[in-house]
Amino acid sequence: MRLCPLLLLSAAGQCLAFLPVSLPPLVRLRGPERILRPGTPAFPSEARASLARPSLTMGVSADVSSVLKRYGVAAEDHEALSKELAPLFQRDMVAKKSRKVETLEVSIVRNAEGGLGIEVDKSNVIGGNRGQKELQIGDKVIAINGVPLGDKFVAQSLEAGKSSYVFTVERGGGGAAGSLETTLMALAGDEAMRLGDNGLVALDPISGASSAKFVSTVSSLEELGASISEDKMRGFWKLVWTNDVAFMKMGGVSGLGGLPDCYLAAHYQCYQDKDPTGQTVEIIGNRNLGSHAIAQMKGAFSVAAQQDTDTGVRRVVSEVYDSTKYQGSLLTSKLVKRACVVTYVTTALKVCRSGGEGDGGIYVYTRISQEDVGKAIQEWSEKGVPGVEVKKPKWEVDPPQTGSAASSLGN
Repeated sequence: MRLCPLLLLSAAGQCLAFLPVSLPPLVRLRGPERILRPGTPAFPSEARASLARPSLTMGVSADVSSVLKRYGVAAEDHEALSKELAPLFQRDMVAKKSRKVETLEVSIVRNAEGGLGIEVDKSNVIGGNRGQKELQIGDKVIAINGVPLGDKFVAQSLEAGKSSYVFTVERGGGGAAGSLETTLMALAGDEAMRLGDNGLVALDPISGASSAKFVSTVSSLEELGASISEDKMRGFWKLVWTNDVAFMKMGGVSGLGGLPDCYLAAHYQCYQDKDPTGQTVEIIGNRNLGSHAIAQMKGAFSVAAQQDTDTGVRRVVSEVYDSTKYQGSLLTSKLVKRACVVTYVTTALKVCRSGGEGDGGIYVYTRISQEDVGKAIQEWSEKGVPGVEVKKPKWEVDPPQTGSAASSLGN
């Protein structure tokens, strides 16, 4: 027999205490398939994978060891137990962070032009912020200078002639998520109208007027730490905004938009639970011909387990394509691999970051139906490149020939 810790949890999952209990040499943890033998590092493979996450602390401090020793945990088990518990505590902290609602007072000062530099929706939620350092997108204004807004809008409650105000705001919680999602969807709609027939090539991801709003709104959503459902990731998606300059220069996942006189006009994706599990369709504009072509890639998407970090949650999606078609003809069967990190997803929108670390360029997708995807692709194929005269092949321009030239076709 040996002393091992018993972890007591509340109904909410909070750690209440460690109690030393006597257990036989073979201890079963969390089900019959997960067995830990004293003195050995025999953890299940999924546990080992979670322990390898860079966000976890891989060593044990003297303070932690002192606490574990006080509750009867053998010194050789300190590191293994700490690694096993770390992701559980971290997940609980992230979940609490997303539910927490704070009421704060922030100072608001008029700028040199006399404005506040903020945008507020009909629910008095901050949708845009240029210069008010204490204010965040997603904050809901509930009072100004101590006077509750009630049914009034912020603009109706600002006392004329004053150079500064004190806003009482609510920050965090489910209400913030809804407001931020609404803001992001509105930004996506405005961006689609601005891009028009030019498509994604017209994006100005660094200095564009909406770029800072996209980045700020996405960051605020990610910090909420909402759980990422793989079921919600399935379906058809349209890329509406990205600030990944390398992606745009490369010409999309297919790379065909990076060819001479070509560019990426549109990008759609589908993730489903049948083969092929992953598909990407890109519209490639050709300034030489004045027309658009269709690049279609098929393969497999695999979604990793959710990872909890200090800045939110994420799920890495590995995309492997084994077929690339261009205008319906097979271009190559060479494998094309890409990794992206989903950091937020709902039934209406999806936020990703490039690469495997979750800190790269941002991609904002909106959900689109299969029918609408088909219509959009058809419209792109019939649409000319803005400002460029369409150059049709000679056989489409000249009238049908009669006589020997026509009758020799196929002989």
